[in-house]
Amino acid sequence: MKIRVAILNRGPDFLDRLSGSLVGKYPNKIEAYTFTDPALADAFVKEAKPDVLLADSFFDFNPQTLPANCTFAWLVDTQGVDVWKDRKAIFKYQKVEAIYKWFRTGSAGGM
Repeated sequence: MKIRVAILNRGPDFLDRLSGSLVGKYPNKIEAYTFTDPALADAFVKEAKPDVLLADSFFDFNPQTLPANCTFAWLVDTQGVDVWKDRKAIFKYQKVEAIYKWFRTGSAGGM
């Protein structure tokens, strides 16, 4: 079963690189959906119910509106930040293998 990941970021180039790397490296394990508009990401999450939503810390997004089974983390620009706005934070410029590892371990924990 594939992990369905929604990614909200203000940079379309970053979204293309991250989603392309995830799907390219893990084609049978990841489905990636990308958004630059928080309203579109929110609507997608409520309708499609992905397993994970990653949102750029730039956005004023309320993760409490997410379905109960959707794991959430902020994408942050600073390495070493583990929590942002009381939620899990992931350094967005790390190796794709580390992000995938978090999907495999963090999603199951319902962070």
